[in-house]
Amino acid sequence: MLTTAICAEIEERYELMLQAVESGDFDRAVQLQHEIDRLRSEAEASPSTPERHPEEVEALRARLVRILELDRQIGTYLAPLHDETKKLLLAQRRDRAVRSAYQASDS
Repeated sequence: MLTTAICAEIEERYELMLQAVESGDFDRAVQLQHEIDRLRSEAEASPSTPERHPEEVEALRARLVRILELDRQIGTYLAPLHDETKKLLLAQRRDRAVRSAYQASDS
């Protein structure tokens, strides 16, 4: 169950991840993503409580909205890098296929 404490820790990691991608520290961003994954697993494994106080629900809602906003901001940094990496990998695959085809025709 997602608690206010776990949600706060996840939000903190997202804040740090945004700072990491803004500064180009992608190794740190990956490390933070692993921490977030661990926290999510911890939340999923913890027992659920039957009822929450309205204040806790509102606090969780506000944190989740912020996490989604941070995720969107992080995505604006990572999407162009993802696209560029994809282009490079496709070009490498195409080059290998061309070399393979020419090697096969030489045989």
